[in-house]
Amino acid sequence: MSDTFFWNVRGINDFSKHRPLSSWINKRRICFGALLETHVSEANSISILAVLGPGWKLLANYQYSDLGKVWLVYKDPIKVQFLFADAQSITVKILPPESFPFYYTAVYASNELEDRRQLWTSLKDTAISFDLSSNPWMVCGDFNEILDPRESSNPFIITSTRAMREFGSCLSDIGLFDLASQGPKFTWSNHRPSDPIGKKIDRCLVNDLWQLSYPKGYCSFEPPEFSDHTPCHIRLTSIKPDFGTRAFMFPSYLIKLSSFVPTIEDCWRQIGGPAGSLTSLCFKLKQLKSPIKSLCKENFSQIERRVQEAKSTLDTHQIQALNFPSQDNIASEKKEEFRGKVDSQILIKSELNFPSRDNIASEKKSREYWMMLRLVEEMFFRQRSRIKWLEAGDLNTQFFHRITLVRNALNGISYLLRGDGSRSQSLKEVHQIAAAHFAGILCMQRGSYCRFLPDYLTRVISIVGYRHGKLTTRWKYERSRC
Repeated sequence: MSDTFFWNVRGINDFSKHRPLSSWINKRRICFGALLETHVSEANSISILAVLGPGWKLLANYQYSDLGKVWLVYKDPIKVQFLFADAQSITVKILPPESFPFYYTAVYASNELEDRRQLWTSLKDTAISFDLSSNPWMVCGDFNEILDPRESSNPFIITSTRAMREFGSCLSDIGLFDLASQGPKFTWSNHRPSDPIGKKIDRCLVNDLWQLSYPKGYCSFEPPEFSDHTPCHIRLTSIKPDFGTRAFMFPSYLIKLSSFVPTIEDCWRQIGGPAGSLTSLCFKLKQLKSPIKSLCKENFSQIERRVQEAKSTLDTHQIQALNFPSQDNIASEKKEEFRGKVDSQILIKSELNFPSRDNIASEKKSREYWMMLRLVEEMFFRQRSRIKWLEAGDLNTQFFHRITLVRNALNGISYLLRGDGSRSQSLKEVHQIAAAHFAGILCMQRGSYCRFLPDYLTRVISIVGYRHGKLTTRWKYERSRC
């Protein structure tokens, strides 16, 4: 699957920028993305595009800007369908060969507030014109505006401005939010030693349908190299680790099972005697994983299918109970009245239509089982998504599942920093760095052993106990005098 990117390069006519730009793109095996503020005239665009390598194609907004403020570059196997362009953006439809198509808008917002307001209006019109609320949509680039005072290092910006609120209102109206990201706090710096200022003005925004189509997608802001803006590398998916085992998570809904406590007690006794140390306790807890997983698989695997099947069974039993709600003794009296008056065939037919107490019992049992499974399903999705406000039950709506995907994407750890400040290169290395860190904290012996410590602690405890007894006796005496 192809990755994408965007980068405000602040001009690429300079020959010294060509090799670093080409190396950065080709090293990451990127097949499409956006270059912003290129400062390249239309006449020189072909020669500059060739710097990236063979096979690259170009879409630009030269009809609105003589210096090509927005370049959208791509190559095979990516297919691009042009939709719309103006002075500050280009919108296309991306057709990856082996994944979901989505809409992509590259943005370079003006430094002037009035021009940016036109961009906010243009984004809203684009969303309506192409029905982007019903399609996966990514909007990324240099917005020249922040959303929150904390996105600027300027200490004098402590409250939100009207421009910030207008930007935030625009994103809210069209349903865009920040894609999970890594990297520095700010994406732009003015490079002034006397008055340095950093801001987060470069963003990668997506809607919920894009997140649903690419739940593992995330972006990373990397060192700016020759520009004053950080390049953004957007990964449409993350590679699954090829090591270790799946992390164990205790399912909270398992306590609803009547056989849970007896099963755990039997397993705990079979493992051995009482745990006398932290090591033996950890060993016994690990041995509980297998029976817990077995209980979960036997009783609650494919929980959504089980809920549907239980609901179907309940419907059947409820219809039977409503058709035949009477008691067995009434049925027996009716049978006796018919005996001797009708032939055997009529008697058999009438017995099939007589009510039975079993119908009511079956309906009650099916209802209790369905309600239990439904509660387990609710607890399952609540634990998976960690939605704190799910107290009265959300009934697992489409919005609920989208929030689950967003939170999973935001909570993922894609890299860690080594001791020298460099980044890890793989998820396996993330695992090794984390294990080494906690091993250094938990597995190192600190201090020295003192053989007099037990006697000393015994004396301290006895003295404290004696003083506590005297205080208690005095308090009781004072209370009796009152």
